[in-house]
Amino acid sequence: MIAASTSRSGKGLHRRSAKAASGAKANQKSASTVLNQLMMPAIEGLSTRSPAYASSGPSAAPVARVVLLGASNLTRALPRAVALARLRVGSPADFLIAAGHGRSYGRRSRVLIRSLPAILECGLWDSLPNPPSTTGKCFALISDIGNDIVYGESPATIAEWIERCLDRLAGAMHSCEIAVSALPLESLRAMSPRRFAVVKGLLFPRHALTHGQAMARIEELHERLIDLARRRRAALIQCPGAWYGLDPIHIRRQSMGRAWAAMLGCEDRGAAPGLSWVESTRLSFQTPQRWWLAGRERGRPQPAATLADGSRISLF
Repeated sequence: MIAASTSRSGKGLHRRSAKAASGAKANQKSASTVLNQLMMPAIEGLSTRSPAYASSGPSAAPVARVVLLGASNLTRALPRAVALARLRVGSPADFLIAAGHGRSYGRRSRVLIRSLPAILECGLWDSLPNPPSTTGKCFALISDIGNDIVYGESPATIAEWIERCLDRLAGAMHSCEIAVSALPLESLRAMSPRRFAVVKGLLFPRHALTHGQAMARIEELHERLIDLARRRRAALIQCPGAWYGLDPIHIRRQSMGRAWAAMLGCEDRGAAPGLSWVESTRLSFQTPQRWWLAGRERGRPQPAATLADGSRISLF
């Protein structure tokens, strides 16, 4: 009798333990699902209560195309740049973006253990000749041109790389408005040799370049960009020193709004409806089509994200 009771008690305990374990697994799975939803690679069909995203929904075809080329300044301001570009060309839009800290236009670049292909060698150009059926405007911005000076490239070589970008954009997207952001000449001219050494040591420690060499190349490249923009009928956007602080090449956070409104040509179009917090956060975690981590190649299909208004974001 005691043995039978003990057996029944043991079976009941086993069932309760199994049920508790099952509940724990369910809770763990639920928590994992929530985490994956927050950090998922793509933001397909995001919804928001903001009226800025109450337009056509993720199934609507893009009405415009935007190409953004740059490096760290574009990366830091990406959600803002996307919002402002939509203000200029309309929404939804198809975005092709090549950015990334330390990005080079003509050579593979590395920051810590992450490497990116040259902008001229990334997959953006394969997508460019095959635009979606857009009926609206087309706009392209070439920015963050100065990194290659620190990498040791000559002004002539850098200008040639920018001209190749202009050729490809003009050849693939007819009637496209193209802008080129100038070097932050005012900010750079105010930089002392000592300050230059500190900035170079922090941002580009592996590259040997003196203050005098850098300034001579900056002045020459600036003149070449002026000539290039004039010949190719591209808008050259000046970058005033007021946009920058102690760091002479990265736009201050409090200046980002007016700086990117100027570069994207929408200063007089009112305030841009920004991305939601969820969209901005998730967009910051997206990875490009091709990159390397500690020498190991990685990648993902594009587009990487679809915003709530139907705009598609492809990163390269």
